[in-house]
Amino acid sequence: MRIFEVVENFADGKNLPDEFLKSKFYDESDDCKESTKKFVEFMKSNKLPEPKVIWLAPPKDIKKFPGKSGQGDAHIMPIVGNDAIDFTAKQFGVNQIPFITPMSKVKQVYNEIGGYYTDAPDWVPGKTTHIIGTFNSLPQKALGLAENFADGKVKGKSRPGRVKRSGASCSGSVTSLRKRAKNASGEKAKMYHWCANMKSGRKKG
Repeated sequence: MRIFEVVENFADGKNLPDEFLKSKFYDESDDCKESTKKFVEFMKSNKLPEPKVIWLAPPKDIKKFPGKSGQGDAHIMPIVGNDAIDFTAKQFGVNQIPFITPMSKVKQVYNEIGGYYTDAPDWVPGKTTHIIGTFNSLPQKALGLAENFADGKVKGKSRPGRVKRSGASCSGSVTSLRKRAKNASGEKAKMYHWCANMKSGRKKG
């Protein structure tokens, strides 16, 4: 049974994305990565097939599309049937949540609202603007970049506000950020290291 057929028959015809919004898994403060991960968990908890997800490489024009981090953000969302389901689209000025886009229109829509489909990083398999696959099949660096800092509320060490308050900046290459960290101390040094880790796609621990 294909996933869109399962969705149509889910919970006596209830809408799957709406059921997720009402579930214990959904938290409106989650960034796109955490929201997508929880949606996958929600599907599994209801014994439904694991959905694929679509990951979009950060836009090329960071000045025009800085994202919540200010450095250009990747984006990720689950796919249900033939639609991309975005639970964190408010960052793009979209008021409707979930924001549902037919896969055939994703390139056009997300290019317009977020500047996506304009960069194909060398490290991305196939050097492409996007990746479609299961959540756990995505490269770790892709997941590390998929931080949209939903409304600035980010858990753990992913805190853009801390970077600014410390006097650090995430601008520059990974090498230059490491160098600045060595020449800094305290919170400022930590934030330079954090910025470098984000850009290199390392797990933050």
